Amino acid sequence: MEQKEWETIEDEIAELEEKISLLQEEMNHQGDNFTRLQELQNDVSETEAQLEEKMARWEYLSEWVED
Repeated sequence: MEQKEWETIEDEIAELEEKISLLQEEMNHQGDNFTRLQELQNDVSETEAQLEEKMARWEYLSEWVED
């Protein structure tokens, strides 16, 4: 299972980073739409949490691969 996860985790991390970037870009174009800004900020926070989990998992898997 770890081997298969190792093969895909870097792509998953890149996708999450791209999603955060796109959400932040959309936030920059909302002007006074504070409701939408809050929704986007919530999405950014959730995605950042997912990214942190993936990064921690990547660290574990990178140690596993080295052993």
